[in-house]
Amino acid sequence: MALSTNYAANGRPSSAQQLRDAEIAPQLLELWEENDFVYGVRKFWKVAKRARIDIGRDQTARFMNLLGVEDMRRE
Repeated sequence: MALSTNYAANGRPSSAQQLRDAEIAPQLLELWEENDFVYGVRKFWKVAKRARIDIGRDQTARFMNLLGVEDMRRE
């Protein structure tokens, strides 16, 4: 990647997705902690919808990955 491209990207304001991520991530982490860390993507997505957080299932998976949250697996 050209150095000028890197400088241009760093000087650019945050995108709408980055701003929304910064807003939603703490809310999802709080929900995760309230529910004893036991949900997988589908159940966590449904809990977020009940908490009136407008987010899709795939976005929920992306946030879980971003936050380092892992779902509980059956043994």
